[in-house]
Amino acid sequence: MIKLVTLDFDDTLITIGKRFYKNTKERCKRLGIEMPSEKKFKQAWSLPWKEFYKKLFNGLDEREFWDAMRFNHYRNSDLVNDYPIIMGFLRKENILVGVLTSSTEERINKAFNKIDGIDYNHFDFFYTLEDCENPKPHPDSFYPVLDFADCCGIEENEILYVGDGLSDLKTAKNAKVHFAAVTSGIYDEEDFKKAGLHEHKIYNRLGYTVNYIRNVEWLEKAKMGIKNIRV
Repeated sequence: MIKLVTLDFDDTLITIGKRFYKNTKERCKRLGIEMPSEKKFKQAWSLPWKEFYKKLFNGLDEREFWDAMRFNHYRNSDLVNDYPIIMGFLRKENILVGVLTSSTEERINKAFNKIDGIDYNHFDFFYTLEDCENPKPHPDSFYPVLDFADCCGIEENEILYVGDGLSDLKTAKNAKVHFAAVTSGIYDEEDFKKAGLHEHKIYNRLGYTVNYIRNVEWLEKAKMGIKNIRV
């Protein structure tokens, strides 16, 4: 039985990745530099910004690139359509809900200022990059959530992590908690399948993850768990 749901932020609650990829491609063209491959972009996408930048554009002046982007990370971003559905369901079922993100608190505050319909008060906890000794998918990254769960008398097998990235999948594996993927970001169903996640744990909308919560015991008995993570 799921008693606590932890959500990723970018591309799980907020739409951003696909547009950011398009903008990056356009800016690389303007700067006359090679756009990293889609595979490399995906590998770096879930990293904190400085690590993301270094992995993709090491050697390029960071200020020059950022000025060329002229891009507010959350400008024109939207709350995913299913946000009211999933939050309403969790509250109705008395399931605790919070966020674990590799974004900084500063960026999250900017998002909340620009996007209607979401607020810190909606969550039982909200952990940003500053709250973790190491970012996802490092095993330590999930410790704040596990500490919160422990204070509430909740076990690891009663926690579900919902995310849009392969680093989220590996984070859940490291923390020994349940995982459900949403393909609202730059990773598609095939990406998750290749990483070893069963198709019954992959959803194209956040609201559909309620099916995982309702059927978690059946899914685990059917041995549809995470296996052979290759991230």
